[in-house]
Amino acid sequence: MTNDDYRALAKEARDAVRDVIKASEPGTGMVLHSAYTCLKHMSEPEPESTVSTPSEEHKERWQRHHEQRARWRKLSMPERNRLTLELLGEDQLTVREVMDRLRSELGEAAVGDADTRSLLKRLLDAEEVHRKLEANTCGRTRYRYFRNNHLSGPIVGLERTFHEQDEQEGGER
Repeated sequence: MTNDDYRALAKEARDAVRDVIKASEPGTGMVLHSAYTCLKHMSEPEPESTVSTPSEEHKERWQRHHEQRARWRKLSMPERNRLTLELLGEDQLTVREVMDRLRSELGEAAVGDADTRSLLKRLLDAEEVHRKLEANTCGRTRYRYFRNNHLSGPIVGLERTFHEQDEQEGGER
């Protein structure tokens, strides 16, 4: 059965349902009305091509986007943390500014807002970064994130010993 044969049968069925609707009592043919609508759509010829093919530019943009996202996904969590801490440097940055720096490093589509927020949250929980509330943000809560440069743990004693030795050597001269 070809498409034309199928449409012809659907048209005949549509006409038959329309006749039944006209013969039925008013208000009792709701199911028939929906069947009629369905048959009407089936009997109409299909438009030539409703599916558009993507242009070469669109395909290239899509490919670039996936390559940039792949760069981000390939990085292990420690590599992402290190990169973020390096990009923070000595600055105090908002989430958006951190995301912009990551994007300039990896590509525009590489890192999203949710990626940046979850990364900063992990670094904050690990006390690798600190944050402070920014004043005058028009009722919004906005933080500035910065590196934690304070030493903690056994390294503190080593650092203190190192500086004491420097002071003793400096006093002997």
